[in-house]
Amino acid sequence: MREISGDEAELIFRKLADEEVFVFCIGTLWGWRLMLRGKLVMGKSEVTLRAGTGGFTLRLDEDDMVFWYSEPGKMPLPESIPIPEEARDSACISVALPLRVRPGAFDVERSPVAPFREQLIFLEIRGDVPIGK
Repeated sequence: MREISGDEAELIFRKLADEEVFVFCIGTLWGWRLMLRGKLVMGKSEVTLRAGTGGFTLRLDEDDMVFWYSEPGKMPLPESIPIPEEARDSACISVALPLRVRPGAFDVERSPVAPFREQLIFLEIRGDVPIGK
């Protein structure tokens, strides 16, 4: 897995949108888990995942965003994520969302710790691979 720039991430998202492939987006965000399958639509400096009758948009030009690209077959996914073996050979982009400050960060009795970053993982799905079964 290697860190990439926001411009590189935007190019990869744009390629996936242009190819109209399905993407599986997973993440654990502020205490809740997200799992969506859909197609990407690109706007100016943003990517929208359209999934069924819903979806969400992620701005790619926010300060303090970090992007990683994982070559096919080398993505670091947790065992608890129900990804079929066929999909594990796909490309993967991880997005670390901007840092947030928690009240515990101001605890002066302990040494500072690197803050936790919420992440979204976008996994390319080729063909009709079932997710979450």
